Amino acid sequence: IDVPENKKIDYIDLRYTAGAAVGMVDR
Repeated sequence: IDVPENKKIDYIDLRYTAGAAVGMVDR
C-alpha cells in the first residue's frame, strides 16, 4: 500500500491505536 507522505502519520497512528486496543482486549 502506497501512502502519501502527508497521510503516513495518520495511517501509522490509526494502526497503532487499533493495535493498542486489540492488545488491551487480548489481555
